Amino acid sequence: MDYDLTYHCDDGSMDNTTLAQWGADLPRAGRLLGRDPCPGINLEKWVREAGFTQIVHKEYIMPLGPWPKDKHLKLLGAYNHMMVSQGVEAFTLRLFIKVLGWSHEEVQVLLAKVRRDLERKGIHIYTKVHAVWGVKGE
Repeated sequence: MDYDLTYHCDDGSMDNTTLAQWGADLPRAGRLLGRDPCPGINLEKWVREAGFTQIVHKEYIMPLGPWPKDKHLKLLGAYNHMMVSQGVEAFTLRLFIKVLGWSHEEVQVLLAKVRRDLERKGIHIYTKVHAVWGVKGE
């Protein structure tokens, strides 16, 4: 199981936000380091190459925030929101300073705006989670 680092929004509520900028720059920095920010899409191929058969690949959404109407997704979104809110600085500092060339002060200003956006109730964003399983040997 793995998730994509790319954020999605189906209703335009993320447009023109600092969160959208951060959500685009974070995976871009990962790619510049030679890291795939969305490895989940490759899990099925990797599992097949490892010799598994009867492979199942399910894609789920992981909301960022308690915005979904579905009770289960609302709870997952609340937990994900807590994790991202508390970890946004750790996810960002090194990549933005060392890879993208930002100053520490520029990153702190960005993070303050990202945190502000994360607290806005009307932004409906999510990442994709990939779950893959199969059978090895018989």
